[in-house]
Amino acid sequence: MLACTWQDTGRVSMLSTVLSSEIVAINRRTKKSPTGFEKVEKQKLVSCYNKKHERSRQIRSTTIWYFLIEAALVNGRIVYNKTNNKTVGASEFRNAVIAGLLEHYVREPAAKRGRK
Repeated sequence: MLACTWQDTGRVSMLSTVLSSEIVAINRRTKKSPTGFEKVEKQKLVSCYNKKHERSRQIRSTTIWYFLIEAALVNGRIVYNKTNNKTVGASEFRNAVIAGLLEHYVREPAAKRGRK
């Protein structure tokens, strides 16, 4: 069994029965290098941990983003209904918001050229 503690921005302790204490070279982005990358040596266990958890961080940030959009739409509908003394349904309000956001990007269909 391998016990490892890695310190980067925070301390992470890990146990593994699969990987060894092999060191691997990783290219990491940096502003300090003219190429934009620097080689960093890490244990293979740490490298595998980072690869697996990068995807979960992306999923969490995406989930939070969709939650914020949904909350903004619900709050916007409540404010709209109260200020205009109307009762607009959730899907109708959502479609109106989408149409309002896209109206500047949708082109009018071009007239056909040539013979009719």
